[in-house]
Amino acid sequence: MHANNYNLIQPEEKLNKIMDKLGAFKNLTSDEIATLHSGRKFTNMIKHFKNQFSTWQEGIDALTRANEILKKHNLTVV
Repeated sequence: MHANNYNLIQPEEKLNKIMDKLGAFKNLTSDEIATLHSGRKFTNMIKHFKNQFSTWQEGIDALTRANEILKKHNLTVV
């Protein structure tokens, strides 16, 4: 939603590139951006199980950390 509001999205652009752009725009650290990507990867694992994480708990922890960053920076995922 925020990337769209600030016209950071190009047609046909992949989500991981949009997240990188938004992270840079919002001055997130590289660690915070990487954490958001880990949360995205776990969401993908739920949709298309490909063992991206060793255990479900590891993935849940990654998603929880990503959610904390979203809250910290007041970002909304739509």
